[in-house]
Amino acid sequence: MDAEREQQLYSWIDGIELSRPKRNIVRDFSDGVLVAEIVSHFTPSLVEIHNYPSANNSQFKKSNWETLNRKVFKRLDFNVPSNIIDGIVMCKPGVIEVVLYNLRIKIMEHLKNQSESKISLQLMNDGNELNAIANETVPQPNSQIPLDPHPSSQPHLNNGLNHKQSIGHKTIASSQRKNSLKKGNGSTSKSGQGPRPEVSVPKEFTHLDHESQIYIKEKELALLQCQETIQIMQAKISRLEHLVQLKDLRIEDLDLKLNAALNN
Repeated sequence: MDAEREQQLYSWIDGIELSRPKRNIVRDFSDGVLVAEIVSHFTPSLVEIHNYPSANNSQFKKSNWETLNRKVFKRLDFNVPSNIIDGIVMCKPGVIEVVLYNLRIKIMEHLKNQSESKISLQLMNDGNELNAIANETVPQPNSQIPLDPHPSSQPHLNNGLNHKQSIGHKTIASSQRKNSLKKGNGSTSKSGQGPRPEVSVPKEFTHLDHESQIYIKEKELALLQCQETIQIMQAKISRLEHLVQLKDLRIEDLDLKLNAALNN
């Protein structure tokens, strides 16, 4: 191992709080205890520290390393061959550094994969939540109301409509007409927002015949239902936009944590 990588390794180890002071890396790490503590520092769920007692006997040291191989390193896609373990146990210079350097790489890969999995799961959950909101039932204008409930009276109705057209469609859409829709209480709306206002004919059309007034009421009711649908859709859009903003912030936070872990 070159001097630059060796220095990076020592700096990395110095940044981790261990149970024993680090005076001689070859001797201090020979029993595997501090190695178990390093892994536990980054991934506590992988290591049970009580399984790795301090040891001076070569056989006990080797037993610790074999336990690490079997219970911990395997889950990191890492393995220390038996001949390398023998070199570590015998405090052979230069061996433990190579093992720790490669172990560091595997730990960082494991942390990265964990973070990516969490982000993917979060995105999947967010996608399900967005779909659930987007698929909420939106009330549709009442399709059961016929446009012309009295086809037999069509000639008379047309006479009334001709008079309506002389006044102009813009008058029908005026604020005075909207205010008139709010008078009185009616049946419950499909949106579940309470009683639907009773639809009445604007004053300027009260002189029309009965069939013409019915036609106008139908149009007013359809317009009211469309307005309710628009309001609900606008509320859903606001909720979705807010949810997307929250998820963007969450992703940024996870990215920062991942980068911080990789730079340690």
